[in-house]
Amino acid sequence: MDAGVRAEGPEAADELRSLNSWLADVDELRGAVRRRAHEPRPGTLGPVLDALAVALGPAGAVTAFATTLIAWLRTRRATCGSW
Repeated sequence: MDAGVRAEGPEAADELRSLNSWLADVDELRGAVRRRAHEPRPGTLGPVLDALAVALGPAGAVTAFATTLIAWLRTRRATCGSW
């Protein structure tokens, strides 16, 4: 099973990179997270990160992903104000 995380807005790529670094620190998810990018628009440089895909195998990976995602979201709320 795979889970996907998308972000929108002017800071989307930065937020996804932040989440990716959190997920990379979790042993159960190491090697399971892939970055998804779309082709650059004309006149811009390089592809744009717009989503993360997480391969969730054993139940421990599902729990680790959910726990990490919730913790990461709480830090975003604390730094970005209420949604």
